[in-house]
Amino acid sequence: MSNAILTPTIYAKAGLAFLKNSLVASKKVSLQYTDEFKKIGQSVKAKRAPEYTVGRGRVATAQDVLEGEVEVKLNRQRHVMVKFNSMEETLSVDALLKSKSLEAAMGQLAQQVDSELCGIAMRGTYNLVGTPGTAINSTRDFFYAPQRLANMAVPDMDRHGLLNPDDAFELAGAFTGGASTSIPGEIAKSAIEMAEIPLIGGIKPVMTQSVQTHTPGSWATGGTREVKGAGQSVSYNTASVRNTWSQGLLVDGFSNGATFRVGDVFNIEGVYAVNPRSKVTLPFLQDFVVMPGTDGAGGYVADVVDGETETTAGTYTFSTGGSSEITIQISPPIIVSGAFQTVSAAPADNADLTLRGTASTPHYNNLVYQRDAFALCMAKPTAPKSGEWDFATDPETGIAIRYWRFSDGVNDEHYDRFDVIFGATCLDPRLATRLCGTS
Repeated sequence: MSNAILTPTIYAKAGLAFLKNSLVASKKVSLQYTDEFKKIGQSVKAKRAPEYTVGRGRVATAQDVLEGEVEVKLNRQRHVMVKFNSMEETLSVDALLKSKSLEAAMGQLAQQVDSELCGIAMRGTYNLVGTPGTAINSTRDFFYAPQRLANMAVPDMDRHGLLNPDDAFELAGAFTGGASTSIPGEIAKSAIEMAEIPLIGGIKPVMTQSVQTHTPGSWATGGTREVKGAGQSVSYNTASVRNTWSQGLLVDGFSNGATFRVGDVFNIEGVYAVNPRSKVTLPFLQDFVVMPGTDGAGGYVADVVDGETETTAGTYTFSTGGSSEITIQISPPIIVSGAFQTVSAAPADNADLTLRGTASTPHYNNLVYQRDAFALCMAKPTAPKSGEWDFATDPETGIAIRYWRFSDGVNDEHYDRFDVIFGATCLDPRLATRLCGTS
């Protein structure tokens, strides 16, 4: 009996099954906007939750309902294409579902989607606990993340933790017993045999290859690094602030040639975090992250890779000896009162900036977050004009994939291709924190 090539529908469904099984981060973020996308280039306005203040006394003052809008653009198409191989040498669906070629192809595609999502999430997240470059090797190290989420009034449900392999194994080692006698035997056995980490503070940490490293700019290695001018606060009522959750900040005192990188996290002297619900000043400085933007003189734009606006390697650079000041875009915005208050006070003139991490030195940025902090949206690619093809969509998550089988008649070559189209965004960074270990 000769081999029979299965239909495109079966290949699409098999590819979807492998893809869904291989995804890690992408299944632990909001997927609620997937159904609103129809084609490449489309975008939707995702809503950020409003905030309110509580009045006192008999006379009430009405508050406007102000919801921020975050644009989620469907602009990323990724694919894996192979020449006819063992995937086409199958006699049954069961054989296809055991295909190492298909499993490897979908694993690579899943890794790409997860990595891009984690990169976007990391660069938009400003809260950071621990010391960058230090391993997470105790439960106390991990507890700092849910502790920060609690300080930021993040809902308890649907919290997740993503750890890089190094930190995951370090943390698993904390549950293998050692000098401690309080760790239950079943947990210690699981940690030793499978490097499996139990629930910590209501969060189940998961190891993934997709956790990103970040290399800060060189700006913290010279100069005085200060805020230039007092009173640089904004109002949430401004549409630009509501929709970007960011603002410009004028700073100066930097050495010639100093650079900022998108994703750099820093503190400002005297600017403390506040609890979003009670508005009580917290005992730690507010973290800020450098966002894509411009210095007003064309000194910075986000990098463009394959026609897509990226924020991975963009820098602000001081190029003249006489210039030591620049307006950087930061998040969160500096809001000193009202329902959306973010800090205890606006920075004073000449307040010092302190980088979280070491200049020009990469470090891991694990993520701990509530599901609605980040969003992933997927849609069906367009239908091809030739060859055989079909789509498969997971009804639970909205994850979609296209399988396309076609031939090159000129060169007598035959191909299998799997495509996904997606968009990702940092939907509400208030619900997330980066996590490093402590020394």
